[in-house]
Amino acid sequence: AHEGECLLCLNRRDTPPEKRGLYSVDAQTGAQRLILPTRALRPYADRIQRPDPDRWVVQHGQWSADGSLVAVKVYADKGIPCLLFTCKADGSGIVCFGPKPMHFQWYDGQTLFGHDDKVADGLPDNKELRRWRPDGTVVETLAGYGCHPAMSPDQQRIATETWYGSEPVRLMLYTRGGLAPDRLLDVMTEAKTAWGIHAHVNPSFSRDGKRVYFNRAVADGLSQAYYVDVP
Repeated sequence: AHEGECLLCLNRRDTPPEKRGLYSVDAQTGAQRLILPTRALRPYADRIQRPDPDRWVVQHGQWSADGSLVAVKVYADKGIPCLLFTCKADGSGIVCFGPKPMHFQWYDGQTLFGHDDKVADGLPDNKELRRWRPDGTVVETLAGYGCHPAMSPDQQRIATETWYGSEPVRLMLYTRGGLAPDRLLDVMTEAKTAWGIHAHVNPSFSRDGKRVYFNRAVADGLSQAYYVDVP
């Protein structure tokens, strides 16, 4: 949420196509505002690789740190790369980033970060953690290989785990700018549970930056919430 407004992606097939898209919802009153209609992305149909916008799905809407911009992922069909778009909070100024970074997040009010597995930025798709401007211009490489990145409040440490399907699943801690992890926070041998039931690690730092919380696959079909101290 940003200043009491949450983002909601509306894709229901029983909703009129012109009303589908990314909404802002007031958490107190329930008032809804359509920020970005899915049909507003029609000019990018060639890049999305499917001509009919009424078949597209918008997902993972996120406010920038200052609430001036939003980011959203567009899913067109199985086998087609998902694209990342940004726009202003009123829906204007649409920018197509291109194929999205893995588990993208806003870094601040103007740049995003995520793991580079298919970003068209001229750098290797080696799953390193990078930061970009909304047009896809690289700002910096933040850390090495990973999947679900979490950044500490001071933006100097990153927790992330090994890629989808890895066995075992390793949770790693990086110092910003380092390409090799400083510390192995955990090793999970129940990889089938971590990936098979979508109990992904999804690390997150505490607000003081002294703990990393994560989902830990502990047995077949069982995942629990854990934390590890990172003083």
